[in-house]
Amino acid sequence: MTPSTPLLDVRDLHLHYAAGGRVVRAVDGVSFVIQDKGEAIGVVGESGSGKTSLANALMGLLPKSVARFDGSILLTGQDLAALSDERYRREVRWRRIAMVFQGAMNVLNPVLKVGDQIAEPLLLDNRTDKRAARARAEQLLERVGLSRDIYGRYPHELSGGQKQRVVIATALVLDPDLLILDEPTSALDVSVQAQIMNLLKDLKADPGISMLFITHDIGLASDLCDKIAVAYAGEHVEFGSAERVLLQPQHPYTQLLLASLPRLHGTERPRPMPGEPPDLTAPPVRLPLPPPLPVLL
Repeated sequence: MTPSTPLLDVRDLHLHYAAGGRVVRAVDGVSFVIQDKGEAIGVVGESGSGKTSLANALMGLLPKSVARFDGSILLTGQDLAALSDERYRREVRWRRIAMVFQGAMNVLNPVLKVGDQIAEPLLLDNRTDKRAARARAEQLLERVGLSRDIYGRYPHELSGGQKQRVVIATALVLDPDLLILDEPTSALDVSVQAQIMNLLKDLKADPGISMLFITHDIGLASDLCDKIAVAYAGEHVEFGSAERVLLQPQHPYTQLLLASLPRLHGTERPRPMPGEPPDLTAPPVRLPLPPPLPVLL
């Protein structure tokens, strides 16, 4: 990868599903770039805005109900959309792009020890032997803030925060270039959520892994991400640096998201988001953005 080649360049991506004779436009013309190693982009929006469908498209995990899938996904210049399913599995999924799925308990197999689940990708295709795989799994357990003896435990023996750390360790086992995190803190209480966010910030800085952070909470995204994309009805209606999106939001939906957050200072009360999420089988007409706001010095 040359200095000018971005790590990930998504251009005009569409992912539509066929459902009961109608078309669900889950991802509808999304474009964004992750330029540098260690950069994190947050994708913020309500349920049904296409966030997880975007993640599945990047992972090559498409259901049989796909009605349209086009656009380009360039990973260090290589168009992933042109790869066969087998090449995607062998060369990209988990090796170059890994994902922390929402709901750790739904990801972990309840009848297998968590250490064996972390080590499993290393044993596929005879990538390494069992001893080396176990050593790598134990190293990763320590990297995510757990002790090595967690290796021999089952998922039901762990707390919610411990299970989420195990899932993160599993995603890191093959040293991917990009880590996709699908609401990794949604099922955790506030104190454990803060611990996981601190872990993610540590991983972002060292070893400098790039991240796509999917969340409902724009406040969480601002704590981790360099840039923020605001998802609405399958589109990214706003995209920019975290500072610009938070301080000078241009799209009305972004402004409403920010208005729904409680403030530590000031007397203005949070305002609930009005209305209902749009129907993705008949999404609203996209209105042009207003001109950029002036930069306040």
